[in-house]
Amino acid sequence: RTLSRMLRSHQVFCGRAPHRGTETCAVVEAMASLEQAFSVLGDPSLVDRLEALAFNALPAALTDDMWTHVYVQQANSVFAGDTHPPLSEEQDPSRRRHSLHYRHVEGGCTAGSADGPAGGCRAHRHSLHDVPSGEDQTANFYGVSHFPCCITNFPQGWPKFVASAVLTHGNAFAVASFLPLNATLPDAVGGGATLLIETSYPFAGEAVLTVSVPQGHSTTAYLRIPGWAAGASVNGQRAANGTVHAVPLGSGLATLRVRLPQPIRVERGWGVLGNVSSPPADAAVVRRGPLLFSLRPAEQRRVVRDYRRLLPYRPLAVDYEISTREAWSFALDLSDLGALRFEPLASPGWAESLPFSTSEYPFSVRVPARLLSNATWGYWRGTNITAQPPASPIDCDALPSGACGPLEQIRLVPFGSTNLRIAVFPWSH
Repeated sequence: RTLSRMLRSHQVFCGRAPHRGTETCAVVEAMASLEQAFSVLGDPSLVDRLEALAFNALPAALTDDMWTHVYVQQANSVFAGDTHPPLSEEQDPSRRRHSLHYRHVEGGCTAGSADGPAGGCRAHRHSLHDVPSGEDQTANFYGVSHFPCCITNFPQGWPKFVASAVLTHGNAFAVASFLPLNATLPDAVGGGATLLIETSYPFAGEAVLTVSVPQGHSTTAYLRIPGWAAGASVNGQRAANGTVHAVPLGSGLATLRVRLPQPIRVERGWGVLGNVSSPPADAAVVRRGPLLFSLRPAEQRRVVRDYRRLLPYRPLAVDYEISTREAWSFALDLSDLGALRFEPLASPGWAESLPFSTSEYPFSVRVPARLLSNATWGYWRGTNITAQPPASPIDCDALPSGACGPLEQIRLVPFGSTNLRIAVFPWSH
């Protein structure tokens, strides 16, 4: 699965390598499925997964003006455009610009096989494993000329997410996500109680809920407490993380103050699993609350296609190629997790009206890291696609001179505030 808690796929399932992509449609459709699943099952972990998509994967699939999107997004991507190995190299048979005829497995069967419509299987010797597919090589650019499914799907993601933030059942209501909103509940719930949520979540870990219940009525509020929120509280009383916390409410005005601690968390075990001949990547990612963090190298953006001949002309509806000249191949130094530092100061131009700006950030995490040489971690087969992270831990003392740079501080920003990014890192200690 991806860092955003869903299966990595673009028409077909992919591997675990962070340069493999996930389709924007899959993100939005998974959000809708998780919303429905929570409304039926009430399992709070489903909303943990939902928020990972809503606050990370969905904004990362779009430019911040929402005019352009990618067909597939990758956890590690420092080039958004058309890139592929030299023609002399073995070609991925899926490289066909949105046309699927092959299974993505080594020794898989070709079109017309037992897995296809015609039956009759013959071996197809192509070593894919976690090799970037055709979509990974050609369809991660930000534009408007992808399949129309994504451009019609992605605007539904956040409206349906907000519409599913408050649910009712009998004479009770549940708050699935602490989003800033006003809600008037049905008459069957507390005689038409009203709910106001004031918060900057997910950019803050506090929310104030004001519930007004008409005279002679009562209701119960069920508050979903995220799984990552150890030490959470409601009105100063502990609320167990990964649960739904019940608060009975009588008539009148009630204030519920929810606190969700958001410490920095480092997760290891990402990337490829390895086999008898190669070790697992055991790569690391950095999270805080529901947000994933990533390196955001400075962008060079170029319009490669516009649609001025199609009326009415929309000057922002273009296809971009986005690249960077900045270094990106860092290994995090995890010898002292206390050295990872949360910096609450926003960049000067950040505003809540555009929270996932790709040129600003609401806060950041500073992490000690070492720049690895291109020979240690570079590009895949002469393309602009990042190679898989080298297996961790990195032992800089055992590597050739120059393989690891000096220790320095790098800034990580929310994943959703990036078009180019590195979110899955090798590490040393």
